[in-house]
Amino acid sequence: MKSLKYIFIAILASVLVYSPAKAQIHEVGIMAGLASYKGEMSQYFPNLHQIDNIANRIAVGAFYRGNFSRSISIRGNFTYGKVDGTDANGTDFISQQRGHFFQTDLLELSAQIEYNFRDFRRNLKFPETWTPYLFVGVGGMKMSPRYNLLPTYDLYSITIPIGIGMKFMLNDKLNLGMEFGARKTFTDFIDDIGVNVDQAGTPRNPLYFTGNTADNDMYFFTGFTLSYVMPIPKRLCPIKIKTF
Repeated sequence: MKSLKYIFIAILASVLVYSPAKAQIHEVGIMAGLASYKGEMSQYFPNLHQIDNIANRIAVGAFYRGNFSRSISIRGNFTYGKVDGTDANGTDFISQQRGHFFQTDLLELSAQIEYNFRDFRRNLKFPETWTPYLFVGVGGMKMSPRYNLLPTYDLYSITIPIGIGMKFMLNDKLNLGMEFGARKTFTDFIDDIGVNVDQAGTPRNPLYFTGNTADNDMYFFTGFTLSYVMPIPKRLCPIKIKTF
């Protein structure tokens, strides 16, 4: 997928090239939480109607954040998540007839813009110690279906992350955050539904496996972040020469 390669290049360029000339606060951090999914096997979020079909699985990641103004931060993310589901626990008619199960690993590289509602950490003497924030961005995602070793569909998709979070100043060096982010994708195959034959080549019933191509799958990351505030290098003071 050529367009996805260009997205990756643009993300790396936005994170690495756009470094401020003025002294600003840089952060590096980690994320840990849960990944969930919305698609043919889970048509609602939260999944109240099909809660037995879908399990929340682990999501972990690393990120860099640059705080380039009082309100705007730029963040680059590398995130891994796993989503899965099974019709074995379903009570509706379609689940019982379909009998499908899936497990898919997701690798995401993304860049996002964060809008901070408060003047977080900017005043060194009396800093704002917390702020809510919104974010939106663009990224690329690679799927790895564990139960379909010979997928016939594209495993890559552009993603659009959008979400909300809250971050807190623990001390001069550490920030703690909580956030929820949804990922709009341009694929309908995260759940491996939409394929007309199984891995063994046996035809699937199109009544249950066609999928809704007008409604692409989505996935969600919910979790905590912990970031380290990188110290600003002190500039060398000019040497005073004593005169006589």
